[in-house]
Amino acid sequence: MTNFTKTERWKIREALLKEGERLFSEHGLKKVAVEDVAHAAGISKGAFYGFFANKEQLYMEAAEIQKMRLRLEAEAFLNRNRRLPPQELAGRLIGWMLAQADFYPLLRPDGETRRRLNSRLPPSVAGAHLRGDEEGLRRLERYGIRFTCNIEVAARVVRWLAAALPEWEEPDGELRRAAAEQIITGIAEKLVEG
Repeated sequence: MTNFTKTERWKIREALLKEGERLFSEHGLKKVAVEDVAHAAGISKGAFYGFFANKEQLYMEAAEIQKMRLRLEAEAFLNRNRRLPPQELAGRLIGWMLAQADFYPLLRPDGETRRRLNSRLPPSVAGAHLRGDEEGLRRLERYGIRFTCNIEVAARVVRWLAAALPEWEEPDGELRRAAAEQIITGIAEKLVEG
């Protein structure tokens, strides 16, 4: 294996994350090979394994970067709308986050990708990813949002909604939007204290 300096390792790791995010976003996990990411980052396939155990690990780390970006944008959204009542703020936040889905494709993997990630990664990796979602919901308390159920249940509901609504095929965009708004409002009313 090639020996890289500390600076080279940092630059290569950043390139792998950037190219991995781009390729996974464009083609999905299944269609991207380790060779594709390594080539795009300017290293050999063998050198790739000095940075990541497999492409699934790279996918999860790239997804975490997308999650951090989304959280920063969500924080700005919350600060702009902090005067709204808690249920309305939660509903608008959920709607806003769903509207951002196209900008964060690694955060909404399809069923096949989820199964592959779960089979190829240690349970601790998926667990850490899920705990991050729960921590994000806990931060909402700073904006007066209190949940009527435990945080794990609230996180599951939000994850399910994020996975289900973008896949919902509805030819009438206005009807889809109105129905989604009703679902989001109902969930916010049920999950968030008035």
